[in-house]
This record gives sequence, structure tokens and C-alpha cells, in this order.
Amino acid sequence: MEQLESRTKALAIKCHVGQTRKANGLPYSEHLAEVVDLLRNVAYVSDAKVLAAGWLHDALEDTKCSKSDIVDCCGEDVLKLVVDLTDDRTKPLSE
Repeated sequence: MEQLESRTKALAIKCHVGQTRKANGLPYSEHLAEVVDLLRNVAYVSDAKVLAAGWLHDALEDTKCSKSDIVDCCGEDVLKLVVDLTDDRTKPLSE
């Protein structure tokens, strides 16, 4: 399962290349690493698929990463988690 996280981390970094955090100008990948660190060390998540979704939680809404990119790298289970975490911008923010 360590291979899954390595592949997912690489895809996430590739998808977000050139993006920076608005608050501090750090590479966006720093945010992704912080999310995975919180999942692992605060929420005690060890499921590789959940950690993979942590790396990719913003990929569909903020990058050109496609669902097929995620499936090819990580599988259908990870894609489902990522889709569940992705904002549906066709709905009002209140929803």
C-alpha cells in the first residue's frame, strides 16, 4: 500500500504544479502534505485509500486532473472518495 501513496503523492504534486497557497505563497503541495499528516497523526488514519484521497482531495476541482487520471493511478475506490470530497460547483454554496 506504500506504493499507492507514493504514486498518489506524485500525481497530486504533478496536478498542482505551479500552484501556491493564497495565505502564504507556499507551494500548494505543502497543503496536501499537511492534510495527509493530519489524517495520519491526528485522526490516526492508516487506510492507504483514504490517505490517497487526502493527497487528491482538491485535484478534480482545482486542476486539470481527470477522473481517468485518478483511476489509472489509484483505482476506482480512491476516485469515489475523491469525488465525495469534491465540491459540486453546479450547486449553491449553501448546499
